[in-house]
Amino acid sequence: MEAVVHSPETDQEAQVLSRRVFVKTVRDSAIVLILPQALGCRLFHADEKPADSVAEEASRPNYQIKFLTPEEVATVEAVTARLIPTDQRPGAKEARVVHFIDYMLATSYASQQTFYRNALRQLNQFCQLRFRRPFTGLAESDQDELLAQTERGEIPDWQDAGEFFSTIRAHTIEGMFSDPKYYGNAGRAGWQLMGLYD
Repeated sequence: MEAVVHSPETDQEAQVLSRRVFVKTVRDSAIVLILPQALGCRLFHADEKPADSVAEEASRPNYQIKFLTPEEVATVEAVTARLIPTDQRPGAKEARVVHFIDYMLATSYASQQTFYRNALRQLNQFCQLRFRRPFTGLAESDQDELLAQTERGEIPDWQDAGEFFSTIRAHTIEGMFSDPKYYGNAGRAGWQLMGLYD
């Protein structure tokens, strides 16, 4: 039997393909992913148009960061942008998922503040050791490679790396497709991807 040889190039292609499959699966779902029921969000189906939420979003002033530091905002935005990247359609950056995450960490997810802050610090410390620059300064290919290692829990001296990846991925999905009143899904970007709006 012929051995399968993995190269950095093929591994990188697999990561990109995996991310594209993930994004397509989310976009093509029949039901929009929403916040946990504890937040009191209703479930929007593809044949519904939550106009009240949209009107509320339009009337809100510009969001002011409540918990994350400027460096943490930049890191979270960069991470979420790789999880749901921008292509021909808006991604997590355009949907302002970082605003959702900051708002939730200041309110309903406040119990995770220390976990998030420590994880972001460890992520950037590892980047500094390996690349001599923070996560935001890495090439997208290096960011993808590092996030794949984080998902697998392969970052040295960081036992919670896999848990952090799972957490921020879940929050990215929530922020992309949740009710805009929670400060994510800006411009209804997530709902448009799901076919709620033309």
